[in-house]
Amino acid sequence: GCGTTQNWAWQTIVSIGGYCTGTLVSPDTILTAGHCVYDTDVNVWMKPPWIKIHPCSSSDTVDIHTWKKMLTFKGWTGSGKRGYDLALIKVQGNPGYVDGWKSFGYTSALSSDWIINVAGYPGDKPFLTMWKHGEKLCAPSEATSCGGNPKEKVFYYYIDTRGGQSGSGAYAYWPETDKRT
Repeated sequence: GCGTTQNWAWQTIVSIGGYCTGTLVSPDTILTAGHCVYDTDVNVWMKPPWIKIHPCSSSDTVDIHTWKKMLTFKGWTGSGKRGYDLALIKVQGNPGYVDGWKSFGYTSALSSDWIINVAGYPGDKPFLTMWKHGEKLCAPSEATSCGGNPKEKVFYYYIDTRGGQSGSGAYAYWPETDKRT
């Protein structure tokens, strides 16, 4: 589980239709994976039945929102390029004013000794229960698939994730300074 529902870090994580995860990045905007909004196998926009601001467990209060606009890159919709597997969902209302939101960005200073954290709604756990995990970045010396890690638009980690967690934000956290990247 993810701890207390009043913890800001978990209140910003959302379930997208029960099949993906996202993160509030403004009062009405969710950052997620491109494949959570556009299926390149059949070239169709996905239409999540709901967006649930659902902090931790199935017994918590659930705020349900509907999407009003979905955006992703042409590099994703046109050719399914992994580096463009990113999307934004605009929702009705402003759930971020209640639950807060995280900023987003990227740093080229990623290091293989950083602990990367992911929180989301894995499909192999009870429905709508949030789970979190943290593990270090994959170092090029540890596996052939990690060569050049981090890459320009992609980085690899050892976190065990399942379907349903696609679109989860990944961040590094340093408890001694309470900083996140």
